[in-house]
Amino acid sequence: MCPDRQDRRPRAGPHRHRTVPAALGIALITAIVAAGCSSADETALEAGGVRIETSNSPPTSPGPVSGLLDGFRGAVTGVALPQDIIDELKVIDPGLTSLDGAAAGYDLATIATLSAELSRSDAPGRMAQEIRAVTTTGEKCTDFDSCIAAADRGSDPDYDGLTGAIELRADGRPNDFGVTEVVFDAADRLNDSRTLAAQASEPGDNGTFPDPLFGPRPDGVLRIGVVLPALGPDGATGRAALAAIRLVIGKVNSTGGALGEPVELIVDSEDPTPAAVLAAAKDDIELKHADVIIGGANAEISQALIEPVTSAGVLLLSGTDGARTPAGTNDRGLYIRLAPPDSIRSVITADELTVDGYLRICALAATTPANNQLLLELTAELNKRGAAVVSIVSYDPTATDYSTEATAVFQAGAEATVILGDVDDTARMIKALHETARGPRDAPTYGTDLNVRTALVDAIRQL
Repeated sequence: MCPDRQDRRPRAGPHRHRTVPAALGIALITAIVAAGCSSADETALEAGGVRIETSNSPPTSPGPVSGLLDGFRGAVTGVALPQDIIDELKVIDPGLTSLDGAAAGYDLATIATLSAELSRSDAPGRMAQEIRAVTTTGEKCTDFDSCIAAADRGSDPDYDGLTGAIELRADGRPNDFGVTEVVFDAADRLNDSRTLAAQASEPGDNGTFPDPLFGPRPDGVLRIGVVLPALGPDGATGRAALAAIRLVIGKVNSTGGALGEPVELIVDSEDPTPAAVLAAAKDDIELKHADVIIGGANAEISQALIEPVTSAGVLLLSGTDGARTPAGTNDRGLYIRLAPPDSIRSVITADELTVDGYLRICALAATTPANNQLLLELTAELNKRGAAVVSIVSYDPTATDYSTEATAVFQAGAEATVILGDVDDTARMIKALHETARGPRDAPTYGTDLNVRTALVDAIRQL
């Protein structure tokens, strides 16, 4: 036992009874703060599941500098990780190849331990109630100890994390996001340019209020199961998230743990398949008595986990699933996620374009269902801001010759161009745009978190 934790605030205080504010609907915070690289060491952004290196990081691919990406920019969710956090993560896992997922992992572990400590219970339903409260309205705090200190002073702590202000809505999704604009320079390096803040564009539903009595009986020990992949396409993200979770739990346990006991971390499943992750989660719940499962590396895995985990009365936390939950899904108020909804992509792109003063936009859109949806949403968001898509140039993402499309962009006479595509087709398109004197160096050219990423350097150097 830890005496100072044991004697902490009585839990009949205000934290159990705070009301979670209703969703705020469509809003954009338009304040822009200048940002830049402040360290000569490698830094990274937690940006919508994409590793983004600053200008002080070397390009990922050897070979001559192309210069074709110079000026290509986009707004991505996430803000720069502090250098001290990066250093600590590399100590925990020296083999990290990416920092994607680290910010979300850090925040999930923090709000899980805070919710147990502040509710004085490891009952998942009570923790789910407290998680919503501890991320909204109160005295700002940025880690476990500062939030506990705020509660000790009689304040309602409001945790603002590495992923942003969070402000969880009643439906278990965040309302506020940090947003960073990044831009390539002439040396194929990606720099953070400025920081914006955004709020969710779609109103949250009322959600399901978690039943504090549903689920495993509390025993005074918080157990967190982690079922994040270490292999496959989400493996690097899973490793970074796990390192951040270990970092938080290590710090919490070094100062007495939660509920006066060390937090138990149960790490399972390197296999990225939904079946393997689900089996690991069930094992954590049934055999190892986990109160919380951190998983849901992507939408497919999340959908496999929601029903079995929450029907067992266990809290499910995800940092990277931004997909819309299918209608009819019952998460019992026990599914919390920090990833912004996919629809936020159109909001931040429209805001970036109009804040820069561009009102007549040409959209270069790959003909895929996802990009068709993104184009519809972006058009609507631009219209709300008094701007418009004046030209749509659709293209086949598997084509190798984009000279016709590049000429159409040149002839459109728009003030700015936005490319809605993936990395490989965007690389070919930028090359074609340069050949018509309409590349990012010649005219304002924007992308999204799907293509403004360091992998674009590799793709364009291989052309």
